[in-house]
Amino acid sequence: MRDGRAGGANPRRIDPCAPTSPPAARFPDHELPDPESVPRTLSEIQGDDPLILTLARGHCRPKEHQQHLELAAFYPKIAVAHTQIATIATDDDSAGVPRTEEA
Repeated sequence: MRDGRAGGANPRRIDPCAPTSPPAARFPDHELPDPESVPRTLSEIQGDDPLILTLARGHCRPKEHQQHLELAAFYPKIAVAHTQIATIATDDDSAGVPRTEEA
């Protein structure tokens, strides 16, 4: 396997199973706007509990929509471990999507 550089004389082998960060490394604390345009950090959403983070292209796409439906159905089991779920979407699909407040 070559490293992709033109004229690269040294092939670079990539181990897909090698960890990219050491064990117990901290995930970057990204700050992004929530559906109401309020900036939120991942650490703020996570708090002291575990966090499941999904990346999606948007709620309107069938695969991402199905993934969210399945996570919602599985949520009672996730909640037992006091786990939060957050999704980072790359499109702005907040217009016209009803939002519900957590009880």
